[in-house]
Amino acid sequence: MSLPLVHVVLMSGEKADAERLIAGHFPGAELSFVSKRELRESGIRGQIRSLRSLRGLSLVFYTESISDIAEPQLLLWTGIFHGCETTILADAAGSWRRLDRAARLRAIPRLMASLWNDACVILRAWSYLKFSRHKSGELQAAGPPSGMVYLYPFPRDVTLAGGAMSHIKGFLSGMEAAGQKLDVIAGREFPFEVHGLRVVPCEVDDYLLRECLTLAYNFQIGAAAKKILAGRQISAIYQRYGRYAFAGAKLAAELNVPLVLEYNGSEIWVAKHWDPARLPRLLAACENAVLDAAAKIIVVSEALKQELVGRKVAAEKIVVNPNGVDPAAFSPQQNSGETRRRLGFSDDDVVVGFTGTFSYWHGIIPLQQAISLISARSERSPSIRFLLIGEGPLRSEMKEHLREEVANGTVAFTGRIGHDEVVQYLAAADVLVSPHVPMPDGTPFFGSPTKLFEYMAMEKAIVASRLDQIAEVLRDGMDAALVPPGDANALAEVIVRLAADPPLRRRLGSSARARVMEHYTWQQNAARVLQSLQPKSVDGARDLTTAAVNQ
Repeated sequence: MSLPLVHVVLMSGEKADAERLIAGHFPGAELSFVSKRELRESGIRGQIRSLRSLRGLSLVFYTESISDIAEPQLLLWTGIFHGCETTILADAAGSWRRLDRAARLRAIPRLMASLWNDACVILRAWSYLKFSRHKSGELQAAGPPSGMVYLYPFPRDVTLAGGAMSHIKGFLSGMEAAGQKLDVIAGREFPFEVHGLRVVPCEVDDYLLRECLTLAYNFQIGAAAKKILAGRQISAIYQRYGRYAFAGAKLAAELNVPLVLEYNGSEIWVAKHWDPARLPRLLAACENAVLDAAAKIIVVSEALKQELVGRKVAAEKIVVNPNGVDPAAFSPQQNSGETRRRLGFSDDDVVVGFTGTFSYWHGIIPLQQAISLISARSERSPSIRFLLIGEGPLRSEMKEHLREEVANGTVAFTGRIGHDEVVQYLAAADVLVSPHVPMPDGTPFFGSPTKLFEYMAMEKAIVASRLDQIAEVLRDGMDAALVPPGDANALAEVIVRLAADPPLRRRLGSSARARVMEHYTWQQNAARVLQSLQPKSVDGARDLTTAAVNQ
């Protein structure tokens, strides 16, 4: 007689915790884990096909916190597609919510209201983007800007660490160091102190699709920001671009001030290759509107500039500004002994560290393969251990592939770590890796990984992929060891070589720290933005930010 079958979607958190919780509710049941990544990448039709194939006792969605779920109503209504008896929402705190037929019947009025809200906001956003004037004000031809407003219109973002949070914290601190204290208006609190932060809570979240909540929030935060800024002299609106976010363009046009857009990549491209969008035409309209409205577009790489030029964006309004680091916060003076002991590493171990979002372009698969290759070498000396820091869609699969290495202590996964704590873990490593891979369609690598600059500031030996800007920032044999992207064998060979050569590690680390201090601090990053907002020439006036750029 076969055991009852329970299907599990591990949305976040630890697999072992999910197994223990589910075993307590369904003792003796067989667990089958459904790939979150495959569900995410398959689009609506693929997701429905996957759900229809499931048969068993229950479908469990497990997460670190139920409150973090962006679309709880959609999970409730998955029950009309899959063939399991019940749908369960569960989390690491032990919450256990049964979503059965009775729950769906009770939820019908809310579903109808949400569908109506979705339809209304889609129509409102489409009308605004199609018929409204998107041009913001022009840059003023006098002096360095003051009174800039930083707008972050993402109310459901719960990220605690990663490149985006590093950039926000670093840029704001860099602007302050350059003498510019920005007003910050955001849809969330940040996991670090932000002076002048005004949070605009999301008033209505009764939407079926998270895309519609984001669209609606553009109008809400724009209206709230106008009240907050009433009577103030505002020189510019600075917005980090993200999916379906056009609030900065709308607010800048209404206040008749310039929009400065921080553009880290095309969401249209991401939707096509990694994370499908449910409303692709509306997504394209949002992206084109903010690009058209921006007086200046700050991009992190030359590849992004060329992409925008290819889309007929004027080259003169695009500024290439690589990411940076706070060298005081990411300092080689950090004491790593306690962290190493807590992780089970000895003083004789050579610890190889990776930090970041376990996602598509981060080279998770070649890193996983390199770890397996190194672990299989019984003769390796000295002892090499791996410290993998962070969370993301590929983490659970990677941990499953490396379960033997985790069990024998070769690999340690930390899970999500707060930004202020990351430096302690980086300090515990001897070698740091950044094994990014090429883009799937052959597009030049357009990223500027913040972890790269943090690695450099930590004065560690770095192994990185020889890819576009990475190979411009890091000089092979001088500041780092560069390997062909996606080549697990080359990655493993270089890690083993560095592990056996402490003087080489010290030389590469020292050079990397010197290079990042010379070119890539957040203060220099902010100063380049300020410099770009000044006119080329104002009656021979002195460029007030040149000194800051050269610091």
